[in-house]
Amino acid sequence: MADLSRRFGCSPQYVSQVMGKALFWSLRKGKPKLTERQVREMRRLRGKGWSYPRLEERYGVSSTALRNAIKGHSFSYVDEPLPGPVRTRTAMFKLTEAKVREARRLRLKGWVYSRIGERFGVSRVCVYLAITGKTWAHVENPGPVVDGE
Repeated sequence: MADLSRRFGCSPQYVSQVMGKALFWSLRKGKPKLTERQVREMRRLRGKGWSYPRLEERYGVSSTALRNAIKGHSFSYVDEPLPGPVRTRTAMFKLTEAKVREARRLRLKGWVYSRIGERFGVSRVCVYLAITGKTWAHVENPGPVVDGE
């Protein structure tokens, strides 16, 4: 250690620290912590609603490694289907398809985005995105507004 510290002009403690890290990574390299069986099981459990922290604790891996394995960024060759969303769409959104159609109709009548947002309990930006089709693009637009409606 002393020879290396003199050669590179740093403290022996620093050399020891760097060598320890190098040894750690050389021993760990090429040895994945997760097996294919664990990834299959992990994906099934996530599909059943298990939280990421609970899975991290069970398998003893970092959150990044866990999410990459579940989402297929790593272990993409594992044939287990990727889990779908745990919650349903309707539970997550304040707007519904009917509300989006109504908001688009109100905009055609001349209402401003902020007033429409207040009516439905969402932000002006949320309404703008829904009306312009940036979100809720699958919802058909209402017909033309006829005077007197």
